[in-house]
Amino acid sequence: MKKTIVALLMIGFIIINGCNSETRKPEKVVASFFDALSKQDFETAKAFSTKKSESVLDMINLAINLQAQKIDSSMFDKSRLEFGTPKINGDSAIVEISIKNSNEFIPLKLTKEDGEWKVAFDAETLMKIGLDKIKTAGRKNGQQLDRQLESIQNMPLDSLKDEMQNSLQKLDSVQKTLDN
Repeated sequence: MKKTIVALLMIGFIIINGCNSETRKPEKVVASFFDALSKQDFETAKAFSTKKSESVLDMINLAINLQAQKIDSSMFDKSRLEFGTPKINGDSAIVEISIKNSNEFIPLKLTKEDGEWKVAFDAETLMKIGLDKIKTAGRKNGQQLDRQLESIQNMPLDSLKDEMQNSLQKLDSVQKTLDN
């Protein structure tokens, strides 16, 4: 009897973990992340993003809250987006995202944190995506843009991060002042 109960518990555990693994796939994590962003649910978005991404999501949330009206978050609406097949390399993955009926795509990076896939939406990753897009446009439009981008890439990211943190603290104090 004890062996039967143990066997049933093990089968149940395997079934539950097997079902939950579907939600942990990189493309599902990305879809859930964008679903949360489209609803401006930043706490849920944080659950699907890396720890380093929290400060960027906090800044976006703060900027939205400082505005008198909500911003149009339809750009994050996952029904307008197409998610490519993830390219997994160990503990990192890339999922290409494109707007439907568009030739443009963005390679969104995911990394594993505590064994789960998380979207990398931190300042460094977003800056790299932006620079790569500008660089691609630069190749189309000439070499001058490439030279300018090289000087931007040589900027120390730590000082940029410190400056962003400092700005976030100042915005936070402004919001507290406005709340009082």
